[in-house]
Amino acid sequence: MNIFIYSISDALRWASFCKDYNPIHFFYTSKNRKPIVHGMRVALDIKNHILSNAKTISDAKAYLNVSVKFVNPVYYNCDYMLSPFSVSDRIKLKLIDYDNHNTVIETIVTTCDNHKANAPENSLLINDVCFLKYFKSFLVNFKEIKDELFWDSLLFCVVISSLKDQSIFFDSLGNILMDSTLIHTHQHLIYKKLFIDTFNFYDENITPYIKVWCNSLIKYTDNEYLISITACLYTTEPVMISEIILKVIKGGYYEC
Repeated sequence: MNIFIYSISDALRWASFCKDYNPIHFFYTSKNRKPIVHGMRVALDIKNHILSNAKTISDAKAYLNVSVKFVNPVYYNCDYMLSPFSVSDRIKLKLIDYDNHNTVIETIVTTCDNHKANAPENSLLINDVCFLKYFKSFLVNFKEIKDELFWDSLLFCVVISSLKDQSIFFDSLGNILMDSTLIHTHQHLIYKKLFIDTFNFYDENITPYIKVWCNSLIKYTDNEYLISITACLYTTEPVMISEIILKVIKGGYYEC
């Protein structure tokens, strides 16, 4: 049985890497009595578990697809267990609260032969990232995590930082984000396995770059919106695409 437990030190390490200092992960509030663990930090452990059991993943397909749904909050200093693998044409996992058996995260893994990423014309080009610097930081903060997952984490960093760049968003987004709480609800990750297995930071013939764009902004209720943002890593082709879906709650804090 795989048991997961998190402390505030996990939050500090994750935030120091990706700059996600959302208050709901650190502070008690009037509505949310307990701060909650960063969803992507927990998802990192789940993906690491998947890659550590890579023999269950077909090598015949070029791309790996990982869909993560954040169902309920994960709290600090509580035990969570990962359900067994279910293998056919896909792998299904659930992270479950050890005490009440409620599902907190659902993950589905599939493979495919090909994938195309169609970045819109107004996508934000990021070609000045010091990849090696970020990679060294990742190794220091997450020694137990497989190196391949660095790229996944880096794309999330880019999405978080892009929230401050209005050039890729709808004109109204700036006002929507003011005095709001952001809740991460889903991630859809697709990557080319060959790139992850073979990339060398010191290969002068390949200079990675990233494009990021907003897919949609949907009004969910009077006070809630859904934002879909994609960050795509390129070498000579798209090699990793991460779509992050966020719920924006105007005013107050996430009420559990």
